[in-house]
Amino acid sequence: RWEGFRALPTQEDLAREFMLSLPREQREQAIVEGELTDVASGGEAQINPGDVAGIKAESLSPDDRALLVELIGSYTKWFRPEVAEKLGLTREQLADDPELVFHWMGGLGEGDVLHTYRISGKSFDIQYANHQNAANHVHTLFRTIGHDFGE
Repeated sequence: RWEGFRALPTQEDLAREFMLSLPREQREQAIVEGELTDVASGGEAQINPGDVAGIKAESLSPDDRALLVELIGSYTKWFRPEVAEKLGLTREQLADDPELVFHWMGGLGEGDVLHTYRISGKSFDIQYANHQNAANHVHTLFRTIGHDFGE
């Protein structure tokens, strides 16, 4: 019944397309070594995006930056426009973040079982993990720094 179904294919495919579009040197900067785990800050009460290694968006070509912005937009499209605007969470507002960083862990090939990525800025943190059950079980989150529930 569910054969061939993929969870969040746009988010997975855009991230992979972005990574494969990078020149080798920049791709190597974006890849972070380590043990693949679930979303890095899923259970933490607060997050520190300053700890994110990877490639800084400011070093990207215009075409590669456009792909990264499109990936960010694949998450922000779910927000009500008036709320996103008020909170500074539109695709354009997030893309202008001077601290914007992207990192990837795991394989880059189509169907590679283990891979995760993270997009972090001064005010937000996006995480995606597809590392279980033959890459058919995805966890993702979008957190706003300083606006977590209960703060």
